[in-house]
Amino acid sequence: MRNAIESVEHNNLIIEVLPDFDPQNPREWDNLGTMLCWHKRYNLGDSNTGIDFDDYDSAEELFKYLKSISTVVLPLFLYDHSGISMSTTTYIGKAHHAGWDSGLVGYIYITKDDLHREGLDENADLEAILVNEVEIYDRYLRGEVYGYQVIKPVTCDCCGHTEREVVDSCWGYESVEEALNAGKEVA
Repeated sequence: MRNAIESVEHNNLIIEVLPDFDPQNPREWDNLGTMLCWHKRYNLGDSNTGIDFDDYDSAEELFKYLKSISTVVLPLFLYDHSGISMSTTTYIGKAHHAGWDSGLVGYIYITKDDLHREGLDENADLEAILVNEVEIYDRYLRGEVYGYQVIKPVTCDCCGHTEREVVDSCWGYESVEEALNAGKEVA
């Protein structure tokens, strides 16, 4: 049984927000950027990039190649200490992490073909789009994905015992507040 992170009564129903223990990987959605990562212990980023890191002598050589085919390329840094977190800067969360438990793990980029396929031009804030994709992926990596259950209390007329009947639920929300608001809309 999961423990609710937040529970509120709304319209004679109970809305519980819970952790999503089986969230969908956001890199499987329709992303504009391509996330190319390398790590010896984790399978990160996009699976079919068409680029093999082993074909390059260094991360810098790969970066130069990506710059030649892309409109925007951002570095990806991983912090690996009691869980993992990813960012486009070495600043992850509110602290600066350096040393053995953090470092460059890949790149996220947008090619000109990606732009044309999506009907965008180079004047769009492409860097912000990529940073947002990484922030969503970071929440997924950290396990910060939530769902709600709308529960109807049902009391037995004979004995007065109250059961909990789940009347609706939905998962994959990026914040507790977002899941709670969605649950309230349903209730």
